[in-house]
Formats: sequence, structure tokens, C-alpha cells
Amino acid sequence: MWVYGFLLIPIAFVVAIIVGLVQGGVELFKIEKEAAADRYKQQRAAERANYQKFFAECAKYGINSADDLSDGNKLKRASLIANNFGFKNDGSLESLQKLFKAGNEKISSIQQKERQEQHDAAMKKERAKFAELTFYASLHGKDKPDAMFSDKAKEYTAQANGTSFIPTRRVSDGMFMAGAAAGIGGAIPALASLANTAQYNDEVRRHNEAANTMNMLLAQGAMAARNLANKWHRLGNEISMKMVDESVTREQAFEKLRFSGAKVRVATTGTATVTANVRAEGVEAFGTRGFVDGSVIAEIYEDGKKVGEAVMVLPLLGTDSNRLKYDKNGYLPYTPGSEENKRRVVAIEGMCLNCCKSPQSSCTVKFAPGDLWVMDALSDAELKRATK
Repeated sequence: MWVYGFLLIPIAFVVAIIVGLVQGGVELFKIEKEAAADRYKQQRAAERANYQKFFAECAKYGINSADDLSDGNKLKRASLIANNFGFKNDGSLESLQKLFKAGNEKISSIQQKERQEQHDAAMKKERAKFAELTFYASLHGKDKPDAMFSDKAKEYTAQANGTSFIPTRRVSDGMFMAGAAAGIGGAIPALASLANTAQYNDEVRRHNEAANTMNMLLAQGAMAARNLANKWHRLGNEISMKMVDESVTREQAFEKLRFSGAKVRVATTGTATVTANVRAEGVEAFGTRGFVDGSVIAEIYEDGKKVGEAVMVLPLLGTDSNRLKYDKNGYLPYTPGSEENKRRVVAIEGMCLNCCKSPQSSCTVKFAPGDLWVMDALSDAELKRATK
């Protein structure tokens, strides 16, 4: 009988239990792994500190290196100090020389490991940021805003239901990475700087496998999208009715852009982060007002020599992005008036991994067209209708 009773339990409830157990197990494993790593670091730090204290105590008596142990009194003093810090020795010159050598090597090794760990942690963080900045870089034309608006709607739908949404990415067909997807190539095969195509696609597939698994579990029992998610759906529907003006080339679209406030920040890893503001002037599509979308390339120069490129993807509505004003109630359209010019300035950001020598590098940046296009813009009435 208990079998039939079990079958009456709602599937969503069973899934919730499974999700809880899976997440709990993963979290427990993560906590245990982090605790073990912390214990190892603490042990390593204590070992280094003990050697450093030993050397500092020796220095008080003029024993600054193994060379000073040729003095008989200093040799005896060093042996006493070593015993006091728990370092075994027989008091001989050979024994103390080995101790000094081992101590210096241990301190050097630990410091090197710590520097490497700091470097790896910084690189991991930079790669995550790089992936975020280039998440939609392989999408061209309407595919880009369609995906971005759809993901936003799903994100807020999940958030409204107390769950999470992890967006998936598209793999590259190789043409995009070579800059040929939109006729790029030529003098600027710049989008190839994103990564090797195979490596990029492997990263995408790994991300998508994890994302699809979690989304399938987290989506069980999801309720209908609430007000904020509905706004994103409506905005997505409005933009889906717009078209790319194929008569405008990427070079012509780039000529409409005006850049300001460009900055290059170089991390200890040599990774350069480029930030800038961009606005568009006089953009038309099909005889009406338009906007520029896609990505631009920041060419990074160090001491006058080009060292790398950063892909800078324009946000949701390209150069029209700041027509959407965000507050606690969601995205709402700006009203025409004193902020008309301000709303047309859009912040963009890009990264070039490990391209500069050091944080002290004097880097400059020049902008070039990436994968750019022009679309007809949403009217104020369409924005108002979608975000009401």
C-alpha cells in the first residue's frame, strides 16, 4: 500500500526533495573542500612563520646566513636557537648549514606558491568577467536583442518564483571567431581575439551542460511570470518587430559612433580592462530613427605597439540602451526633456586577457568597428506600451 501512497505524492514535491539533496550534497562537498584548503594554507603559513622567526632570532646575534656559522660561538648559538624553534640538529656545521638552506628554500617555495595562487585566483575572476562581457558577442543582428531580452524575462520570471535562471550561450561556427560572420576579416580579424574557436566552444558546452541541468531542476513548479518579467517579454516582442537595415555597412555604422572617457586599467596578471562611453549621432534606418548595435573593438597599445584587442559588446538596445531607465520597479522609458542627451550615452566595457606587461604599463586605446549593424528604433509609444 505504501507504494501507491508514494505515487500520490506530487512530482514537483519529489523533484524539490531531489534538488534539495543534490544542492545540499554539492554544498557540503564544497564546504569540506574549502575547509581542507584553508587548513593546508594555515599549516603552510605557520611553517613559513616558524622559519622566519628562527632567522630573525639568529640575526639578533649576527648570524645572517650559513656563512656566519664558521664562527664556533655563532654555531653553538644557532644550534640552541634551532632547538628552541623545534628544528632538529646535532650541532654540527653541516647540520646547521642544511637547516639554513632548507629554511630559505621552504620560505621561497611557499612565497612562490602564494604568488601563483593569487595569480590563478585573479585569472579565474578575470576569465569569469571576460565570459560575462562576451556572453552575447557571437550573436548578430536581431539574434542579439532577442536573446538578451528573452534571458532577462526568464531571469526575472525565475526570481519572482524564488528560483534561479542560468542563461545558455551559443557555440561559434568558426566564422564568427575569424571575423567572417558579418563580412569582417580583412585588416581587422578582431573577433578572433576572443579565443581559439575550439577552446571557446568547449567552454560554451561545459557552461550549457551545467546550465541546462540546473535550469531543468529549478524550473519545476515555476509560477506564471510576474509584472517585471512580463515587461521584458513585452519589450522583447516590440524589438522582435524591428529589422536590421542591411543597406548600412559596419563601417558606416561605426562612423556614427562618438567615444569619450576611454580608460585602460591593467591588472597584475597583465589583463587589460577597457571602459568607455559611446553615443550615436544621426542614425537612421529605413528613413526613420535608428540605433547602432553589436560590438566594437578596442585596440590596445603599449609603448606605441599594439599588444591586443578587447571586444566591447553594446548592451540591450545598443546605443539606445539608456532609453530604458532602471529603478526598483523595473525598466521604464525616459521621458523626453532635459535628459534627452544624457540618455543617449552608453557605457561599454571589454577585456584583453594577459596582453600587457605589468600594472605600470602605459597603455592607450583606439576603437575600430567590430560586428556592427543598424536597426530601426523603438518609438516612445512602443516603449511606453511595453513597460506600462
